[in-house]
Amino acid sequence: MATAAASLVQRDARLDQVLQGVQDACAKLGASQQKDIDQATSMLLSLADSPHVIDDTCFILAHSQDEAVQFHTLGAILQAMPLLSVEDGARQVRSLVDMREWLLHVAVVRARAWLSGHTWPAYVRSRHLRVIVMLSQRAGGQHARADPSPLLSLGQHMADLLNADEACMVVGLGLASVLAEDRPTDTSEAGSRLGLTCDEHMWCHALMEAKIWPLLLQPLWHALHQTTDHVRQAAGSQISSGLFYLWALAAQAISAVLAWRSVPVPSVAKDAELTSRTAEQLWEALQQNSAGETPASTRRVSRALSPILCHADVPLFLGDVARLATSMAREVPAHAFSAQQVAQAMHEAFLHVATYELHTGDPSTSTWTAQRAALLHEMHMQMEALAPRLTHADEEHVAALQHMTHAYTSLLDGASGRVLLEQAVAPETLLEALARVTATCFHVAFELVPLSDDAEIGAASEAALEEALGLWRRLLIALHGTDASAVLEYVSTHVVTPYQQGRLKAAALVAERDVDEHGDEQERDVDLYDEQLTVYAALARTCLDTALSSLAAAAPPAPTAATAPAIWEQWHWLALLGGHVLADAPCGEEVMVPEAVQSASPATHTALHGLIHTFLALVQALAPHGPETPTPASPQTMASALWFTARWIPTYLMRQAGNDVGNTLEEHVLDELAPCMATISRTWRSEADVLSALALVWDALAHSSSAMRVWLGKPAVHALVQDTLGRLEELPEAAQGPLVRALVRCIDAARDGPVVRAAQVRDEYFPMVVQSAQARLEAAQHAPPATVAAALGLWQALAEASDPQTSGPVHVHLFSQLPAIVGLVQAQAQHADVLMAALRAVRAMVRALPELEALAELLPRACAGVRGLLDAVYPTLASVPPTQGPDATGEELLSHYLALLHEWVQAGGTVPAEAASVSLSPSAMGLAALAHVLPMLNLEVLSVASVRESLCDTVHALLIVAREPLLAAATGAAPLLPPPFATDDLRANVIVPKGIELSPLQAVLRAAVFVMASADSLTEAAASAVAQGLGFLAEALATLAPTAASSTVQTSIDAVVCDLLQSLLLRPLHMSMLTPTLLAIRKISLGRVQATALGGSETFLSFLAQHCAAVALPPMSPSEEARVRAAYMPAAEHILQQVLASVPPPPPSSASPALAARAALKGEMTAAVGFNRLVRPFVLQARGTLVVR
Repeated sequence: MATAAASLVQRDARLDQVLQGVQDACAKLGASQQKDIDQATSMLLSLADSPHVIDDTCFILAHSQDEAVQFHTLGAILQAMPLLSVEDGARQVRSLVDMREWLLHVAVVRARAWLSGHTWPAYVRSRHLRVIVMLSQRAGGQHARADPSPLLSLGQHMADLLNADEACMVVGLGLASVLAEDRPTDTSEAGSRLGLTCDEHMWCHALMEAKIWPLLLQPLWHALHQTTDHVRQAAGSQISSGLFYLWALAAQAISAVLAWRSVPVPSVAKDAELTSRTAEQLWEALQQNSAGETPASTRRVSRALSPILCHADVPLFLGDVARLATSMAREVPAHAFSAQQVAQAMHEAFLHVATYELHTGDPSTSTWTAQRAALLHEMHMQMEALAPRLTHADEEHVAALQHMTHAYTSLLDGASGRVLLEQAVAPETLLEALARVTATCFHVAFELVPLSDDAEIGAASEAALEEALGLWRRLLIALHGTDASAVLEYVSTHVVTPYQQGRLKAAALVAERDVDEHGDEQERDVDLYDEQLTVYAALARTCLDTALSSLAAAAPPAPTAATAPAIWEQWHWLALLGGHVLADAPCGEEVMVPEAVQSASPATHTALHGLIHTFLALVQALAPHGPETPTPASPQTMASALWFTARWIPTYLMRQAGNDVGNTLEEHVLDELAPCMATISRTWRSEADVLSALALVWDALAHSSSAMRVWLGKPAVHALVQDTLGRLEELPEAAQGPLVRALVRCIDAARDGPVVRAAQVRDEYFPMVVQSAQARLEAAQHAPPATVAAALGLWQALAEASDPQTSGPVHVHLFSQLPAIVGLVQAQAQHADVLMAALRAVRAMVRALPELEALAELLPRACAGVRGLLDAVYPTLASVPPTQGPDATGEELLSHYLALLHEWVQAGGTVPAEAASVSLSPSAMGLAALAHVLPMLNLEVLSVASVRESLCDTVHALLIVAREPLLAAATGAAPLLPPPFATDDLRANVIVPKGIELSPLQAVLRAAVFVMASADSLTEAAASAVAQGLGFLAEALATLAPTAASSTVQTSIDAVVCDLLQSLLLRPLHMSMLTPTLLAIRKISLGRVQATALGGSETFLSFLAQHCAAVALPPMSPSEEARVRAAYMPAAEHILQQVLASVPPPPPSSASPALAARAALKGEMTAAVGFNRLVRPFVLQARGTLVVR
């Protein structure tokens, strides 16, 4: 091996030093001192940045057998991959192809040694093979279009390896798995990890589809067939471990290849003659493809591969291998792990084949149809073999059940399900197979899992159960508009009734095993099972009469003083099941009766009302039996019964006249409900879950417009509200907010009735609510911090629930108490919980401000109150030493501070101009408050997603709402600062350095660049909105008049373009931010060029030329710095040239103003899309050689 390496890299002192440094660093990774670990990590990461990375890594791999050294050295190659030149005469290893060939030779040598007993860990082996594949793709993607030899030669090597000895097969199968895992995609980021453009990456995939997979499929199938036969013929435990491992490798390779889908380019995917196309023709097809032609589906199989992949023998062979693997896992314990890997790979392969679809016109339709039937048969046989082994909750078998159920669901999706039911097999065969799957899932979930304590097994079982329900739902959807009577009969008999019975049986088993646990599961059950129960309800409504009869028959005995835990648990589940069948969750103003109920028979309506009255009676029976009574009832059952009541009320209570569904539930139900709710609020006053469920009933009543005509006019309800609000402080804090919100929503929803009018109701009830909240606030003046925070939480709930259109007096009162809130904050400034509660409460108040009729009167008071609150909170934020970031509580406080800022600025944007004429506008105050906290915002603080998102929202609002104030306030000097993103020390990098005075415009622009450059998957949407805000700001530049602030505006705008260019070309950037950053550069640059007040294009281009020549770079070697500078300037210039060329054409001079505006908007959108499509590939390629890590 060393000899082979010597032909590539000759030893010298520098290489020896590099080798020694890497070996020492790997040894230090296990050191006890963090300092040593950090130094070792830094050294290993720097290996990828070396200008000699290819020569260095080849030398290290040739001269060190240490697994850690091998692993990290291979990782350095992967990290440097986008920067690697395919050919470089300055290297000893002149070509990436030479390096690939040598690594391939090393892999075969190491595989032989491994089969002879030497070590070659899987993690090193996997990375070694991945490097070989990625080097081939990197070289192949950038090779001459007429000569794609680097990639095709890898395919030929793999074919040769698969037809050679065992060591070669190990390498060939591993390479096939890695190659197949890199599946086609139509995303613009494809190939970025290789430094390829999207088209280059797609070209590699097209070559694989047209040239490589047709070459490899037969030897891959042969390898699996051969190893399977050898395992079958061998004598039990005498089978070598090498053969079992080879078998597993072959199975995994086949599973990976079966997951391949067609290149998402129609001219390639639908080409029946694809295999005969040259590489140049494939490239031309990709270049001619337009964005609009890309199909949305990624399930379709290429026409070039469909004759093989869609053959009916494929599932038969997979099933044969899976059965043998399952048998071997039991019979040969020494090799059980490898056998289980084979079985798992085959189950995954079933799933891949189940999802196959064909392109329209593909001649393989008949074989695909036959494959559907064969796959169903094989999966049924797998289930028949699996079911008897499910005698207890075993992780392996439950996971297999989940995989198989998921495969069934995919097989029944769309056209595949219709073909199975209508053509491929007899309907009874399909339905019996599905019934068996469903019964197996029910058996595991309802009989085995309740007896197990393993949470992972329970989660896998529930996932399989959801798949089982979903496959019936998918089948009914696939049969939409056709005769589905046979399916509906199976749904009733084999799904709905067994599910209901199984749930109640499982409830009893769970309760019997853990008496103390059942009372704590209400929230988890309602939330965790909501999606599953929604699918169940959709199925149950197809057989509503049977479902309701089954629920009625399954009702447990009426609870008594001696009720067992199992009975309580069953009532709880009966409420969840019945509630989902009867009604959907309230959504919108009018809640509709389910279609199945509307068309149901009178007998079904009777059963439905019977279930409602059963739970009404249960609520009334349990109401007096709170936890402090001699015969306490189950809190979970009480809460569930109230949840059931809240579920049906909006749908059925007091429906309009002429609706037979609900007209039997008249006003007398309300008369029974009021005293019952009063009893619950007293006897269950210590149970937060029950009181929160009671709040759901109040909220449900607010959704019933008919009920709201009479409900609040009842004396009993008035007394109930008065009593609830009077005892609010005695109730659990977790229930206070929901109760207040629900009460206020009810008052807001009041309608004119036969006795009282809505206005009269509000005049009567709102003072009661306000007085209660006011009393809590006054009582909190000298109370402990927790009580103060709870009182402010109540204030927040009141502000959030009150509709500004109908509850104006409530909001007026809330704003009148802002000074009191500020006083509380000042008195409790050392308690972060109080500060955060105040910020949340005031934020809820501010959100309603623009909709209030008394806006002009309230705005000065609101400005003073918000400013006072922000000033009171700021010292706590500023008290954190600059050398240490805020703790978790401080970060949360900062997030709430910024969230209030965002809400305040946003509200200021909707305030009419005549109302905003106050000494301090929301925009100006927001700018001042943001300037206070910007110096404390560095990457460490902004690593908290909530803080970063709140900052994004605030900056976006300022760019949109405060555009004119920002540009007008750009006075004073605009110092040229380094870009606001990380260089070396992440902690030291802040948006605005302390001691530097910036104009509000420059501060906001730097914050915008900062959040865009540091965006990740959690904040990409908010950061993209900031980029759009920059574009909105740029639109105002062209109309600026020359002022004293023009020079500051000019410097600030020019600097932000330079910063964005650096972020785009030189810095690591979340790929989703590439397009927003490009479009922001375009928009700002065009606006700046058209701004004559700022000097127009002449001063702008001059500034950018100076920037490109003296761009600030992190520390690096002189040669590397020279290389980056030389490449950066032409790249930036090219982007700016394309920007200037993307000016949209003017609208027709003869068009009306409205048509001209529409034409201008359309022209701008077309120009922006065209610019992005043209420049983005260039940027991706430029980043491959420019990005400084």
